Amino acid sequence: MTQPQDQGDSHRHHHHGLAAVDLHPAVAKLVVGLLTACAIAVVAGLVMLWPSDRDHDIPVQFQSSGGGSVEIETGQVVSQTMADCLNSQAGQVFAGAATVSTVKDGPCIQNTVELTSGPNKGANTLIEVPTNRVQAGLQQDSGSDDLSDAQLGKPQPGQPDLAVMTRDVVNGVAPVNR
Repeated sequence: MTQPQDQGDSHRHHHHGLAAVDLHPAVAKLVVGLLTACAIAVVAGLVMLWPSDRDHDIPVQFQSSGGGSVEIETGQVVSQTMADCLNSQAGQVFAGAATVSTVKDGPCIQNTVELTSGPNKGANTLIEVPTNRVQAGLQQDSGSDDLSDAQLGKPQPGQPDLAVMTRDVVNGVAPVNR
């Protein structure tokens, strides 16, 4: 007679391995043929879509006013004033100060920026930032039921909120922390 096994001391489990799948020879050839066709399609797509040395058009949002690519330079805001929009110097590079007529509660913030990099380093440019006053369609010295005067003077959503950077420079040398 056999002794019943103590279930508390035993450990049983079942393993599932990779079992060979029996396929009909015609089905196996079909599977291999489909995999080969997929591999050929991938290689053909890779060859057709591979970047070439040909010129590509620059998307409009990345073009300069002359149609070429936009050059990005760094700069520092040196002055700001509220003024009318559409200043002819906006986006142009110039020496000296911008010609800006200050307008109380003007619809745009005129930012004179000193360029600190690129081929125009040391020159200035003017960046116009439309305020909420433009979006609300308000004229000078008029108010809004929805926005306070402070909110009307802020840049529109999505526009840069530029500020004049103060320089702590004595005799042309910036202080260094040691």
